[in-house]
Amino acid sequence: MHNIVKLDSVLLPYSSCTLGCFERIRALGGGLLLDSGSGYPDHIDVICAAPISVAQMNANDTDPDSFYRHLRQLLGQHRATAGGHPVAPGWFGVWSYHLGQLLESVTCQQSTLPKAWMGFYPAIILIDHQRCQTHMVSLADYKDHAQRLQSAYLASLQAPADSTQPFRLTTPFEGNLPEPDYQKAFAQVQHYIERGDCYQINLAREFSAHYEGCPWQAYRVLRQQQSAPMGGYLEADDWNLISLSPERFLSVNQSNVQSKPIKGTRPRHDNPRQDLANREELLGSVKDRAENLMIVDLLRNDLGRSCSVGSVKVEKLFDIESFSNVHHLVSTVSGRLAPDLDALDLLAGAFPGGSITGAPKRRAMEIIAELEPHGRDFYCGSLMYLDVCGRLDSSILIRSLVAQAGVIRCWGGGGIVADSTCAAEYQEINDKVGKILKTIQ
Repeated sequence: MHNIVKLDSVLLPYSSCTLGCFERIRALGGGLLLDSGSGYPDHIDVICAAPISVAQMNANDTDPDSFYRHLRQLLGQHRATAGGHPVAPGWFGVWSYHLGQLLESVTCQQSTLPKAWMGFYPAIILIDHQRCQTHMVSLADYKDHAQRLQSAYLASLQAPADSTQPFRLTTPFEGNLPEPDYQKAFAQVQHYIERGDCYQINLAREFSAHYEGCPWQAYRVLRQQQSAPMGGYLEADDWNLISLSPERFLSVNQSNVQSKPIKGTRPRHDNPRQDLANREELLGSVKDRAENLMIVDLLRNDLGRSCSVGSVKVEKLFDIESFSNVHHLVSTVSGRLAPDLDALDLLAGAFPGGSITGAPKRRAMEIIAELEPHGRDFYCGSLMYLDVCGRLDSSILIRSLVAQAGVIRCWGGGGIVADSTCAAEYQEINDKVGKILKTIQ
């Protein structure tokens, strides 16, 4: 039985500087920013802080069903009717790729990070940059929490917050799987494809460096250089998540489901003519279209587990979306939730996203665990919310970094198929994360 709650909404003075607002609000602790980037549709940023409770699946936990049941119970404690805002308070946080391994019964690598972290935020700030409006939406029973958040937001408009400790690397980034080792892993993937084990494998490299200072400053610098429609930043007790993700995993609004898988990449170029040529090359690439279609088919199957029969459709196939460092080939898959299922059912049934595993998913994940000498942790997991109105939005955590205990890590990967070449796949990883690493360095 759901506990029906009332939502309050307050119109606040608008600020065009989301990062400056978050700078002060994050001082409340447990700060979380969902950053919709600049110049993208539905340009609405979400800020929240000071979660009143946290549901966490710890690093050593191995029972995803127990976490799922616990989160299901918590989601039932507050339910509201959707009002005039696209996002409401609720559970915001992150699921790691390692949780996905457990859900798919694949051996999970060791880690010190939680497999899932979800905070309950009873008040949120929505900054709508298209309408130049700011609203605070809150649960009516949590007025003290809402007042703290509102006061911090208003204070951020009066004066900038005290600058935090600057961020700097104390060692350069180093990547695992140097080219000779990557070539061996690539050859093994090709062997598995030829043998019929799989059609596509997303093989990734990890880059790490030591740092000192505040990771939030690293996010601010990165955000000045590039933006993405599914970006975000999350501060927990002993780790920080930085994301410049361009990829939506799953969204649910009034039972309408959408996913936007990315597969296919070309670098941007300063010369407009060459940049256009790169874009057109990607659009006409038979190989990249084949990769994208494999993942679209996988997603259709994943969505079909939770959507009404006949409702899953491919709205767009092989669309080009351009970002600051790369062009991407993007498709859009939609569906409608089955009447007896909800957003959490959909999420658990489709996680992790197929665009960052390969096809078929479980065998691809087994091969990834065999060949990658690192745990992915939050990389290829999802930053998300499940709000009190039953809505979901979630990213695929690519172009993302994790800072913990003085070490910052970033990952880059690419889908390998039968006609892939090792040199091109290795270069694609550099195209995806090179600008991020260079900016931080």
